[in-house]
Amino acid sequence: MTNQELQLFADNYSASDFEKIRSKWNGKYGEEFQDENYDIRMRLCNFLIPQIEQVNIELVNDLFAETTKTLKATFSIYTNIHVYAQELLRRDWKKYLIDYMVGGTYGMDSYLAIGRIELEKEIAQKILDHMNTTIETTEDENERQLITGYLPRFQWLAAK
Repeated sequence: MTNQELQLFADNYSASDFEKIRSKWNGKYGEEFQDENYDIRMRLCNFLIPQIEQVNIELVNDLFAETTKTLKATFSIYTNIHVYAQELLRRDWKKYLIDYMVGGTYGMDSYLAIGRIELEKEIAQKILDHMNTTIETTEDENERQLITGYLPRFQWLAAK
């Protein structure tokens, strides 16, 4: 795809376009890894960074989710995945907080990479307050464990 085609795709992205960026892993690892959409995802991710604040938030979320999934197969993480993670939380942390945390569950590299986010102290505090409340009130043990694993990160961000 040319840059013009990438821009057109991003500008007109909808749920019906998801198949074009969805992770289609062949089940093999390392050098045997294949994913017919990997190259387009990486090209889109790189192309969209300078304009991330204007990109359709569903595209940001889909690229984030599908890109983090490939870590377990490629043994590497996209260098700028934190930019996508940060944008999700900056724009609508209430909607995307769980997606953000799940993105870090594919391995230590993904957990560390999405931790490179920078958030305003006020947003980080709101997230931390929400997490503390959820830990106390949720009956979902998986949710509690997921949030507990990220609690130190948001404590640190709120204290910065």
